[in-house]
Amino acid sequence: MNTSGLIKGIVLLLIALVLLSVLGLDVTRLFENAAAQGFIQTAWGAARYVWERFLTAPLQAAWDALLGQMLELLKGRLERRTQTFLMPVAPTNGLFA
Repeated sequence: MNTSGLIKGIVLLLIALVLLSVLGLDVTRLFENAAAQGFIQTAWGAARYVWERFLTAPLQAAWDALLGQMLELLKGRLERRTQTFLMPVAPTNGLFA
């Protein structure tokens, strides 16, 4: 899985916040502004719409497929491990080996 884009986005966001604070802009006061809150609510609503309308079904299917493969792999490993622990013992004809 390639997460470099997500990490780059987080790093850029942190750099932007540091630059804004160095320039003397209070970030918390910026988010308390009514216009900024309206923008954030609009952006959040758009993100939820895209998530619910377009991304939920494909990501759910991908997650289910990945989880199914992981469970099959785990099942196979457990079966192999169980077989090695429960190997039949060779008969000794009543004598101890």
